[in-house]
Amino acid sequence: MILDINMTLSDWLEYWFENYARRTVKRSTAISYRGYINNHISPKVGSCKLSELNTDILQTFFNSEYDSGNKKGGGLSAKTLHNMKLMLHKALSKAVDLELLRRNFTESVELPQMVSPEMRVLTLREQTQLMEEIRRSDDCYASGVWISLATGLRIGEVVGLQWGDIDFDEKRIYIRRTVSRLQKLEDSDKKTEIVIGTPKSRKSIRYIPFNSAVEARLLDYREKYSNTFSADVNSADFFISVRRGKPVETKSLQKYFGKLTDRAGISGATFHTLRHTFATRGIEKGIDPKTLSVLLGHADVATTLSRYAHVLDEQKRKAMNILLDDM
Repeated sequence: MILDINMTLSDWLEYWFENYARRTVKRSTAISYRGYINNHISPKVGSCKLSELNTDILQTFFNSEYDSGNKKGGGLSAKTLHNMKLMLHKALSKAVDLELLRRNFTESVELPQMVSPEMRVLTLREQTQLMEEIRRSDDCYASGVWISLATGLRIGEVVGLQWGDIDFDEKRIYIRRTVSRLQKLEDSDKKTEIVIGTPKSRKSIRYIPFNSAVEARLLDYREKYSNTFSADVNSADFFISVRRGKPVETKSLQKYFGKLTDRAGISGATFHTLRHTFATRGIEKGIDPKTLSVLLGHADVATTLSRYAHVLDEQKRKAMNILLDDM
């Protein structure tokens, strides 16, 4: 392909994706990029030449996507628009580097402000009810729910956990991989496949200490389902498994969680609620944000502070009430 200022935006994005993006980002990110290009940008403004591109063209495109960019009706969310703009910014920055554009026009595009969704956290009573149902369950998936509530693991990290990641001598759980079902980038009869990859970010590769009570529960679980695991406690067998050597589907664990919460009389909760509950209980019990950030595998403590600001505010209020009692 000849690179010049008269090539179309669609052609440039294809070239950029194959030569600069595809091998340098996580597969899930590459799939998102491919979707943004094929389903949104190329059909709407892909025929525009780089020499003709300007801020107004891009602003009009993003406005249209916000109003009616969803194939199911309605517009795209502010979060999706921001993600798509971030990808386009990277692509056009490379075009500027190669002197195909005089400047990156995405920098002047204005988008709607992102609004964080309301965070669902189990109440203490709901947490107790859930733990009671976990103890009554004979399903191996119950331990996946329990370990997420006890450690704050993401669902993909739970499914990707292997017995070799659990160090019983040092009492540590190492988070080294995540499992997800992703679309294939190449043409194939099978549109999706299970992918075992690295966790969400570099900081997500971490370890979580545990105590003797958790150790006993882990060993009890292992003995109960010993037919699924090899004799070696340090094996590559998956922590949750219905077939040796194969991870379970995240959707299977999500489906089980839904049934478990129904039995516990809990509504409006998702599997990710367990992670939010772990973090909230930690703050309520006085864990500092930096330590909590490391345990959760957040990219930085700012993520933790922003996500759980309302809980931290309440803890500060309680602390001040204690300090001001004698004033």
